[in-house]
Amino acid sequence: MLKTAIFASRASAVTLPLALLFSGCSGGSLVREPGVTPLSASRIAAMSMAHYVPHAVHTDRSKSWIDPQAKKRTQLLYVSDWDTNDVYIYNYKTGASVGKLTGFDEPYGQCVDAKGDVFITNFGGASVVEYAHGGTKILKTFSVTGNPLGCAIDKAGDVAVGDYYQNGGSDAGNVEVFAHGGSSATTYTSDNCYYIWGPAYDRSGNLFVESAGAQTPSPVCELPHGGSALVPVSFNVPLIYPGSPVWDGKEIALTDQEAGGYLDTGMYQTTISGSSMTQTGETLLSDTCFNAETDIVVPFVVGSKNTPVNKTLGKTVAGGNLYCVNNSADVSDWAYPAGGGVLVTFANGPVEPYGASVSSGK
Repeated sequence: MLKTAIFASRASAVTLPLALLFSGCSGGSLVREPGVTPLSASRIAAMSMAHYVPHAVHTDRSKSWIDPQAKKRTQLLYVSDWDTNDVYIYNYKTGASVGKLTGFDEPYGQCVDAKGDVFITNFGGASVVEYAHGGTKILKTFSVTGNPLGCAIDKAGDVAVGDYYQNGGSDAGNVEVFAHGGSSATTYTSDNCYYIWGPAYDRSGNLFVESAGAQTPSPVCELPHGGSALVPVSFNVPLIYPGSPVWDGKEIALTDQEAGGYLDTGMYQTTISGSSMTQTGETLLSDTCFNAETDIVVPFVVGSKNTPVNKTLGKTVAGGNLYCVNNSADVSDWAYPAGGGVLVTFANGPVEPYGASVSSGK
């Protein structure tokens, strides 16, 4: 109940995004866009707090830094903090804080390439920036046309970016693909997927996105490998409020921020045949704050190798639980695919932990 009140108070401060939720008026009442439940409508309006509700950003003016030994560590956990415009870096094995990257513009979802470079989306900056594993200098900046929530990279080095929307919310989101990490992108849009979350590649190079506020019942779209358009994909389990899909080393897992209609994050393992996806498993994530409720908008399944070349099922999933923000920031690790309660919580975490990724060094 507490979190419902929080969302209501935040949503009440919203103006423009609420207009996006409704297609018109009838007898003085607002008509909700098809496929958007009342709870999801408030969720879209609040957008897990930060996107839609103006708030004071406590930007960190310090310089980026990292422990000189960090590059030698096998795995580093990167966590985006919307509140300070920083990205925190941890030794994933020990949980120790080993560095911080600064100078972002509303950092959100993340992805890694085969060699462990980390790519971080700037929701407010319409860009994605690339860092080497353990590095503090930007290697490359990818400029996009919208507000990106996440990214994905395949084994060929193609960088895909999911723009939640464009032009401040007045236009639909899209997917932009930078072939082989080049400087120009090919853009893909679909009426079936309007507000687009971060994408995920499977091992065959097919790209998947989930969508909020879709114009049809299908909340999932696919860009087939070598294809020229986003196409709708049906899923046999209703996604109440989608998040970002993820490659778990074996298959694509779809994220639902309101799994089963509750305020809990769930991940559904899937198989795909033609234009249909079928659930093969379920991972529910719980926590100890706010009645064990969770909101991990961009979960990251940690594999034995970096995501594009990982072919074994990950054993853990990392992410930030936004429902712990008013209590204490909670960046944690859960068992995968078993789910359940938190395995490890990382100390001195961000205030608003949105995206996360784990980079494996050589």
